[in-house]
Amino acid sequence: MSLKASKEVVLSDQKLHWWQKTIAYEIYVKSFKDSNGDGIGDLKGITSELDYLKSLGVGAIWLTPCYVSPQADNGYDVADYYNIDPAYGTMDDMDELISEAGKRNIKVVMDLVFNHTSSENAWFKESRQSRDNDKSDWYIWSDKPTNWRSIFGGSAWTYDEKRKQYYLHTFLSEQPDLNWKNPEVRKAVIDVANFWADKGVGGFRMDAIPYIRKPDVFKDGKPDALDGMVSVHTMTANLDGILDYLNEFKQAVRVGRDIFTVGEANGVTADELPLWVGKNGVFDMVFEFSHIQIDLPDEKNWCEKRDWTLPQWKKLFSQSQIKTGEQTQGWYPMFLENHDIARSVSHFLADGAPRIKGAKALATLLLTMRGTPFLMQGEELGYENVVWPSIDDYDDVFSKSHYEFALSEGYSEKEAMDGVYRFSRDNARTPMQWDSSPNAGFSTKKPWMSIHDDYKVVNVESEKKDSDSVLNWYIGLSKLRNNHPVLINGTYIDLMPDDEKIFAFRRENIDARATVLINLSSETALYDAYLVERAVQIAGTEGTSTVGRLSPYEAVVFEESSVEYIVLNQDKEGVLRDFIYEAIFVPEGEEAPDRSIIEKPEISMYYKDFGSMEADRCIVAKKGTRAVGAVWTRIMNDYGHLDDETPSLAVSLFKEYRDSGIGTVLMKKMLSLLKSQGFKKVSLSCQKANYAACWYKKLGFRVVVDKDDEYIMVYDL
Repeated sequence: MSLKASKEVVLSDQKLHWWQKTIAYEIYVKSFKDSNGDGIGDLKGITSELDYLKSLGVGAIWLTPCYVSPQADNGYDVADYYNIDPAYGTMDDMDELISEAGKRNIKVVMDLVFNHTSSENAWFKESRQSRDNDKSDWYIWSDKPTNWRSIFGGSAWTYDEKRKQYYLHTFLSEQPDLNWKNPEVRKAVIDVANFWADKGVGGFRMDAIPYIRKPDVFKDGKPDALDGMVSVHTMTANLDGILDYLNEFKQAVRVGRDIFTVGEANGVTADELPLWVGKNGVFDMVFEFSHIQIDLPDEKNWCEKRDWTLPQWKKLFSQSQIKTGEQTQGWYPMFLENHDIARSVSHFLADGAPRIKGAKALATLLLTMRGTPFLMQGEELGYENVVWPSIDDYDDVFSKSHYEFALSEGYSEKEAMDGVYRFSRDNARTPMQWDSSPNAGFSTKKPWMSIHDDYKVVNVESEKKDSDSVLNWYIGLSKLRNNHPVLINGTYIDLMPDDEKIFAFRRENIDARATVLINLSSETALYDAYLVERAVQIAGTEGTSTVGRLSPYEAVVFEESSVEYIVLNQDKEGVLRDFIYEAIFVPEGEEAPDRSIIEKPEISMYYKDFGSMEADRCIVAKKGTRAVGAVWTRIMNDYGHLDDETPSLAVSLFKEYRDSGIGTVLMKKMLSLLKSQGFKKVSLSCQKANYAACWYKKLGFRVVVDKDDEYIMVYDL
């Protein structure tokens, strides 16, 4: 039999969009680069550093809000969605940024703050005037407050003297919540998004989205702290009906445009992701925070810290990968930092971990995981958290409110400050460090926020010159992604889910298989060298790595090359039909049955409808390390059973092959046929708690990956 090689089908039939293949970079506009010497970052400053961003492989820059704002919450209180705040520049500056970025194939992504506005917004000013004006129900008003605590502390309701009612604010009192139940409000925010889309932006990040759907009835909740209040998050996050609003937005803004949307979806679980992203989802991606908040048992209380293990962390990633995988046609925004959370080196690594090695290890995770990587400015330099002596040194209103909350709950000042050190949003907001000059090259004037103490060493200019720097490792990883597409479009599988030291996973497409191994511990870690057998190292933080061994915080990437594939798609040349006949229905030493046997409907279904199957179920790898008999697997799934008396797989499809030993005969025939065709290995998975595992072992299969309830087994041909 002749099995012909083809490359007409990729492992995933999902055509990747530009935003799935690039790197996104978050810019905290106020802290990136000051062009006019006022100590505040601005749009012209960003334009001046576009070539730097291009060197990182960035294809999308997400700008934190730069609209007109009183700055009660650093721009997340929008007074005018249609104009640029004078502190950041003008609309002409924005047009120039969009244009210049476009010349470098970089898209600008705007931050849409639609759960709330500023109390200085014209919409709110009109709404508060009376109970019967045109915008009277554009916000959430009530005659009586509930016991809800705002995210930033204190009551989520504020009394308005003009209207003689309370208004709801999930965050600050200066940030009143919009009433999305009102169709006029939904149209207004859609108009804003379309205005910016028409300007040529490449997409939108949508802030605080879980809170836009409020309950139909406002009532008190069960208190969760000594203040007698309950978090507004508990009472309003992700309520039924929210997806209807977001679907309406998607149809009016996203559909028909080559842009992307990513929602901030705090509280959305991995199981809920298929409702939010993918073919039937409301966003292209969502930031969900399970892996970020693994050490935070109570979001309102930074003094409490939860211990966690690497297997627990890996499981959270795997759950999200599964729920945004090929079955849902979803996509994952891979991130470890943003403007609201701590620096990853300080957050996820053990105390005392070497900054450079640790940052490189996390960078490897960030840029090789399936999904679009989102970097926070400064992450590529290996920033650590700041540690300032007094709460007065911090700008973040969230940090100040948590400090006061901690003291009111009976914690000491030291305990309250320790929580601020761990979780303050200011950790991610310090000005960008461009060089070792005064003010770190960010501005010629004293910056609006203090520079990190390490700026003379940790800065762009210094790290560019150091070939072993964190920055150059990021640049190298970016190039690696472009040169090895498997790191962009490959599938994902966690290889060592229970290992306490190593984060290991595989990326695979029709052309290659990459294996990523990252030691996130301070000790030497070992792994089975078989995982990278016949693979070549394509990247490593310690140079050439010793196979089977990782030094502390070492990261290495391997790839198997020159893998040929046989694509069994629609069986246009009868290849699959012949494969079924010779592999399964011609036992050793017996006369072959009439070939018409494989034309029977119950058999032909296995080769006539392969075009409708997932692509990776239709592939057999030749001369590679993966060789899965897709046909055999499928028939066994449907018709195979285990004989009760002997641990032998039996085929019950035909009467003449029902004796207890036929399974062994057929499997040996299959293995022999694969070997004759040049295959090197056969891999399969099976449940640990059944006879099949024992039977495969007796045939010579060996366990490669031992999961909770499943073996991945391999037979060397």
